[in-house]
Amino acid sequence: MNFEHFFSAERGMILVGQLPVWEQRAAAAAIFSISQKTGWPIFADALSGMRGFAGVIQHADAILQSPPPAPDRLLHFGESYVSKRVSQWVRSVEGENYWQVHLHSEMRDPFFQNPTVVHVAITDFATQVPARGESAWIQEWRAADQAVEALCVQEFDANLSEPAVARIVAREAVKAGALLLGNSMPVRDFDAFGMVPSPLFVLGNRGASGIDGNLATAAGAACQLGKPVVALVGDLTALHDLNSVALFNRAPVIAVIVNNHGGGIFRFLPLPVSEPDLQTFWETPHGVNFQGAAAQFGLEWQNPKTAAELAQNLSEAIREGHSCMIEVQTDRAENLALHRAFGEKVKALGLQWEQ
Repeated sequence: MNFEHFFSAERGMILVGQLPVWEQRAAAAAIFSISQKTGWPIFADALSGMRGFAGVIQHADAILQSPPPAPDRLLHFGESYVSKRVSQWVRSVEGENYWQVHLHSEMRDPFFQNPTVVHVAITDFATQVPARGESAWIQEWRAADQAVEALCVQEFDANLSEPAVARIVAREAVKAGALLLGNSMPVRDFDAFGMVPSPLFVLGNRGASGIDGNLATAAGAACQLGKPVVALVGDLTALHDLNSVALFNRAPVIAVIVNNHGGGIFRFLPLPVSEPDLQTFWETPHGVNFQGAAAQFGLEWQNPKTAAELAQNLSEAIREGHSCMIEVQTDRAENLALHRAFGEKVKALGLQWEQ
């Protein structure tokens, strides 16, 4: 295995997927040291636990709506990446140009890239990486990340929307120290738009789990960690695991529920169905809120109408350390339009890349 050859490329990318909570701190420090040695930018997945490290690219999904050419080398830690855009962008990097570093025997290869698997601990691997210094490539990515963050501030921070909820949770959850991201839109919005100001433990049930058991996972994490856990989930996720709210009396869980009254993510898919069929068979609208559910389990319920109210409700709940439900009502169609308009504005930024 030729370390010198692999790391000789200037246009390399470090991709960090989901990392177990118990590995996030040590692995993050080691991966960050690799970036400093190589001059390769780090794409930190929403579930990586690396979003709060300075210099990490936090808006990769949004940036890649106006993508540069793919990297020459790909160094991958952790599980698969949440963002479909990221996965598609690096799909052409294969074989000896794509290294996966993990201790497990299985290969993670959903796109048939035939990666080279390096069976070693991340911390040990980092000590073997040769130093080559910072590159123009990493500077371009950091500039792009800053430009997209400025656009996010302009577009999302004044008004309450699904991307705004993800951004507020990203800022406030560091006060609790741990965050669970539900599947569907919450984890994707956090991945695309969230800006985490300092290191934060992040959990999520990816894979076959779907929307089942997320609230139970948050409650278990709060018991184990001995600190409040913020859970950002969608309405269907909350409904599917509503009985687990009974566990919130054992350890504090602040459940932020984005209620768009159905599976809003299906609006983003090119489904060849009519609007009525889309709602009936895919989005499964329910028309309920969670005020009664909160009362049933003896929890405080908040229903903020502005971004400032949500930030205040969340900050107070974390500070007081008590379980509660914070429900944000949104609209599926408006959310799709908002995402599409933002994508066009990213393209209009005219991000510059060396060819």
